[in-house]
Amino acid sequence: MEELTRLKPSKVREVTYVTDKEKEETRKILIPFEQSKIISKDEQCSFNGGYLFLQKIYHELGLNKICEKISDKHKFPYNLDSILSRLIYGRIIFPASKLATQELSKKFKEIFPP
Repeated sequence: MEELTRLKPSKVREVTYVTDKEKEETRKILIPFEQSKIISKDEQCSFNGGYLFLQKIYHELGLNKICEKISDKHKFPYNLDSILSRLIYGRIIFPASKLATQELSKKFKEIFPP
């Protein structure tokens, strides 16, 4: 605390901002859970979220924008971005055939557009 008093007021605000930002980024998330709730038959209850870190890289590389441009240029009736992202995520996490990767993508947390 003694170090903060020696800082300029602008630096104290900056340190406070970073601390508040860190608190916000590391906050706990509570998910309600009901033990007595009966799970419906044929309802998916577990999801694979392992691809989420890949999603950030995918978007940082701009692959979604590239797919959008290609789809617009060739007027594809299907969502090229959805197909490519599913294949990349699935092949990196669990290398398999295209058909097996499609089945795996059904267990991803997000719902991909058709």
